[in-house]
Amino acid sequence: MVDYPEKKLDAVFHALANPARRNIVMQLVLRDLTVNQLAEKHDMTLQAVSKHIHVLVRSGLLEQTKLGRIRRCRVKIESFKMVSDLVEECRQTWEKRLDHLEEYFDKKQVRRKK
Repeated sequence: MVDYPEKKLDAVFHALANPARRNIVMQLVLRDLTVNQLAEKHDMTLQAVSKHIHVLVRSGLLEQTKLGRIRRCRVKIESFKMVSDLVEECRQTWEKRLDHLEEYFDKKQVRRKK
């Protein structure tokens, strides 16, 4: 079992729990955008988008660079590895459990046929 930094993982899941933030992440997966470009794509104020971006940056999912007055956002794909590893670990565990359950029922069927 992999040991995950609890606070970091909590921050990532908190950030992704909001649909607006998930949408922002999905847009930034396609290409880097400025805060203004993101605000134009959402039905919310620039300030609201900035707050969502702040949560995503704090969680480590995004990074922001500033050049003059322009703030550009980009996804930090490497930060998704922790989530991906956790999901993969869960998937493997459940596959093993389902395989064991299948074996159990197969053995039970063989016994009933005898």
